[in-house]
Amino acid sequence: MPYGPDIPAMRMLNLLLLPACLLMSGSPAMADAAQDAALGELIEAHWQRTLRERPEFASVTGDRRYDEHWTDLAPRALAASHRADRDALRALRRIDVSTLSADAAIDHALLQRELAWRVDMHGYGQHLLPMTQLGGVQMLDQLPGQLVFRDLRDYDNWLARLQSLDTHIAQTIALMRQGMRRGIVVPQAAMRRVPPQLRALLVEDAQDSGFYAPFLTLPDDVHPARAQALRTAARAAISQQVLPAYRRLHDFLVEEYLPIAPERVAAAALPEGQAWYARMVAWHSSTELSPQEIHDIGLAEVNRLLEDMRHTMRKAGHEGDLAEFFAVLREDPAFYHDDPQALLTAFRATAKRIDPALPQLFGRLPRTPYGIQPVAPTTAPDSMSACYRPPAADGSRAGYMHVNLSRPQRRPIFDIEVLTAGTAVPGRHLQTALALEQRELHPYRRHQHVPVYSEGWALYAADLGAALGLYADPHSMFGRLGYEMWQAAGLVVDTGVHALGWEREQAIAFMRAHTPRSEHDIISEVDRYIARPGQALAGKIGKMQILSLRNRARERLGNAFDIREFHDVMLSGGAVPLDLLDERIERWIAGRTVSPREETS
Repeated sequence: MPYGPDIPAMRMLNLLLLPACLLMSGSPAMADAAQDAALGELIEAHWQRTLRERPEFASVTGDRRYDEHWTDLAPRALAASHRADRDALRALRRIDVSTLSADAAIDHALLQRELAWRVDMHGYGQHLLPMTQLGGVQMLDQLPGQLVFRDLRDYDNWLARLQSLDTHIAQTIALMRQGMRRGIVVPQAAMRRVPPQLRALLVEDAQDSGFYAPFLTLPDDVHPARAQALRTAARAAISQQVLPAYRRLHDFLVEEYLPIAPERVAAAALPEGQAWYARMVAWHSSTELSPQEIHDIGLAEVNRLLEDMRHTMRKAGHEGDLAEFFAVLREDPAFYHDDPQALLTAFRATAKRIDPALPQLFGRLPRTPYGIQPVAPTTAPDSMSACYRPPAADGSRAGYMHVNLSRPQRRPIFDIEVLTAGTAVPGRHLQTALALEQRELHPYRRHQHVPVYSEGWALYAADLGAALGLYADPHSMFGRLGYEMWQAAGLVVDTGVHALGWEREQAIAFMRAHTPRSEHDIISEVDRYIARPGQALAGKIGKMQILSLRNRARERLGNAFDIREFHDVMLSGGAVPLDLLDERIERWIAGRTVSPREETS
């Protein structure tokens, strides 16, 4: 059933967006080239500073200038970055937005949004939470898989990183100690998952470490003596610096951090926690909706999806209630692969079924390829069922959907289609790769990540699977509904935990009662919400707004509406917040609207 404009909360969302939309873009007739140029200089300076301050990100994008460095987490470096953010924000606010061209106005809005966020997060102490079970230095052994090693310089740079990683880890510990003094500490429910991740890194033989992986295969033209020297130095760095540093981090967490980590799970319990969480909500949803309003939207969506689930359950031949059907889906071995490789093969086969059908819904498809690989074993127990890593901007590396093959007996077959559609194509890869290929945009725009846009597109794209030949049987359709229910329940649980006083067990019970996922997945997901407040809000809010825009365009354009053209416009210009997305679609509708005179001529 179509929805979006028909939901009262979404009508309120549109009203919240429109004022910003009307003020955001300049008139081409009033555009001032000097103001556009001044903004361009600010954006370029910010982009270059981003690459310089975040060397790992620069490396992943394909920029090799900082390949021998890690992000500097020393207090003076973080303070300098914070000052630069404030200075850039002041300079940005001196620009008269009304004189900017339409494209420049979008650049201005995106940069102002990011800088204001960074300034606020530093003030709240976000930098004092440098790691959770979902990210941090314990995952740096996966970085080589996102890099391209072409020549000796790449190997020398990676060796230099290994030889300085102990300093980077020591800086991480120092930040967490500072957080302990200020009462800014990750809750136990999330942080107790990290020591096992660290123990998985502590291999006996340096050659078994993920950090050593690049040296297993060196270019053929490297002299044998040079190759041997590189490998010897890498083993020494891992054995004498990297592994001892990780042991120190492990012992610090077990002996100092976890004993004082709070049992409470709400972000609102942190210093300035209520304001902090409200800012998180605004960032991830790109609306002014309150946590209670988002909670209510989530409950309405949960109830709607329950009805759809009951209908699909009956089509699958089950006459009992949903709780019984959930139990069947969780326990019947017919719905699971025993072999991890069989699960991986099924994902890859599904992707290849989708690929040739994409032109039905899209006029423009990315040239950049994608692949499907397993999630790293060290982090798989705490990872989602699937995630996406974007390609390198220079085309040197494909995009990848990573699928979780741990405990395949808990990875249902009926989820394969929806996860592939949402995470690979037409979901994250299609959106991300198309953005990176829009060379007319500044790299800052091409790499822009706006959670509500990206997550919303992934969830919306999962629905498109039905038009691409997926969800033909009731169980796969139930998988699609379960995927969306997962997101709807996230609205309820995230706001419940962080703003409305829910305990962890209450959140787990809600997810258990409303989704068919395994107990392991449910607990991991709740702990994910605890570790990353507000992140769970982006997908469902974003999808609802995309559907609202599509319904609006279809109603206004009538027979002139073209779904392929709508999708191409949606994916043009890179990721943007909801107000700018609304404006983008309004411009397209206005440009496509046929006047009465033209209609009768």
